[in-house]
Amino acid sequence: MVMKMVMEMARRIFMKMTTMMMILMTNCEQQRLTDLYEAVLVEHIIRVLLDTYWGLPLFPKLEAVE
Repeated sequence: MVMKMVMEMARRIFMKMTTMMMILMTNCEQQRLTDLYEAVLVEHIIRVLLDTYWGLPLFPKLEAVE
């Protein structure tokens, strides 16, 4: 219950900060930020699909050197 309240508070603060940043930025900067978010989201989706459907590891395990 407490964790849920903390997460909700953090989400609200993040949303307010993002809104304030968007107001202060120019249109060009907003577009670049949006493009960056989209690129990160697409990369994450591809990684999850590779791991889920093809069994490729998200982060390959490093072999221990003996």
